[in-house]
Amino acid sequence: MDKIKIIIADDHQLFRNGLKILLNSFQDLEVVGEASNGEEFLEILGTTKADIGLMDINMPVMNGVKMVREIKKKNPQQIIIVISAHDEARYLLELINLGVEHFVLKPLDLKLFLTVIEKAVKLARISRLEEEYKHKLEATVAQRTKELSTALETVNDLTSEMVHRLSAAAELRDKDS
Repeated sequence: MDKIKIIIADDHQLFRNGLKILLNSFQDLEVVGEASNGEEFLEILGTTKADIGLMDINMPVMNGVKMVREIKKKNPQQIIIVISAHDEARYLLELINLGVEHFVLKPLDLKLFLTVIEKAVKLARISRLEEEYKHKLEATVAQRTKELSTALETVNDLTSEMVHRLSAAAELRDKDS
């Protein structure tokens, strides 16, 4: 199965590097982009498909809350994990209302972080399966619709031919009577 793709956004380069090394050490995960602020993250997400977004709240240029709002407008299904030292209730409540799946406090508890990553990976795999099923279903519906359309044309042609033959037979009968 394809690797789960992750983009990291945090204004601390050292923290991003550590996360990248940790996540890339798992054979089924791949960090496909990293950003130091929300705008950079959105630019990367615009050109690179990612299953999971890992992000801080407090960043320059565009903070994490505003970034999550923008991401969820474009893709409500995007899986987001917020990693932050901010545990203020107003941030948490807003992020929950925006659909953030997980929130992990800094400094990271590695066991908790890996549990959150595991849950997000499972969710990403389910999302991929749903998307695959949806595409297969759409293809099947399109194929069946085409087949039914062809069958309907055949029925209409045969009905028209039958009406024509019955009319001709009725005319012959009337002439013989």
